[in-house]
Amino acid sequence: MFMADMDGVRRYVEMLQTTSRAVTTANFYLRNVAQFLGYFKETKPSLCRLSQTQIVAVERCILKALRDLRKQVTLHQVEVKRVKMARVVTVSNLQRCHHGAKAKIPSLLDELEEDGEASRYHIYGYFAAFVSSLYGHRVITNMLLKEVALAKTEGSPEEGYIINMSEHKTAKVFGAAQLYLQKDELERWVSMRPKIKPKAKNDLVFFTAGKGPMKNLNGYFQQAWAEMGLPGKPTFTDVRTAVSAHGKNLHSAEERAEMAKYMCHDEATADKFYALSLNAKQSGEMRRRFEATLQSGKDESDEDEGKAGPSSTEPEILPPRKRTRKTVRDSSSEEEGEVKYQEWKLRAIQPRQPRSHR
Repeated sequence: MFMADMDGVRRYVEMLQTTSRAVTTANFYLRNVAQFLGYFKETKPSLCRLSQTQIVAVERCILKALRDLRKQVTLHQVEVKRVKMARVVTVSNLQRCHHGAKAKIPSLLDELEEDGEASRYHIYGYFAAFVSSLYGHRVITNMLLKEVALAKTEGSPEEGYIINMSEHKTAKVFGAAQLYLQKDELERWVSMRPKIKPKAKNDLVFFTAGKGPMKNLNGYFQQAWAEMGLPGKPTFTDVRTAVSAHGKNLHSAEERAEMAKYMCHDEATADKFYALSLNAKQSGEMRRRFEATLQSGKDESDEDEGKAGPSSTEPEILPPRKRTRKTVRDSSSEEEGEVKYQEWKLRAIQPRQPRSHR
């Protein structure tokens, strides 16, 4: 980190900004350095030869670099948001994906009963498409058998089941992710799972050949998407953005907040750049609102002047204030109710007599 070499610190900052890295990557590196310096300043090792002043100087240099990057980071994030919204999945394609996956999964389960292993990952892709097109989730990767078993004890076939999955990306902020499924949407696969017999001990609902979760669920999802004849090659992030964006245009603010929490989605992060990424229809509606402001009629100030009349605008002339003489009140005069002026006696200044020298 060059620590006491301030020129080296500045060269490091310039190198981050001039290379081919994205400005958000440079911002990420500098924030990590700033966090380390804050920790280092508060818990300085006993063998450290740097003074506190030197550490503070390096920290201030990094923090200044972060402040200088704010504008570029904001513009970059707005541009990324605009590009994402340009290729956002349409509502009709989300509907086709959801209904198509739900219709295809039973036939894939029939094939799985005949052929054991061949179509297992095929089912994973379609089930991911079914869930993500509705909820914007991809948390089925870490769904555990015990979580499904607990959902069965708390739910019912008539009301459905709520699966609480504790292992996901934003668990530390939102807690367990919830997934509501009806009886026929997962029960058949769970009942067939023991017959396939995973090679390794794996407690995941959608198990792999090893002990860990799936690494290529996005690829299985894109394969299912293409087989359903849908355009493009979206990722889970694209589908999640589409579900969130379309919800903004349809539901109220309260409903959107509840849906965002159910998606384990930070609504503040999504809304930070949403107002700057309106489409043509939304921007046209925004312009009509501004035009309506200009065509609203007279100013309120003009109406107030007409009601008040011309005399109300004339300034009020106040009489001149009289000088008052300072008075001193003593206790006796206050009791008698009289005011007694203090008399000042001037003493004549006598000329100074010269000293006589003996």
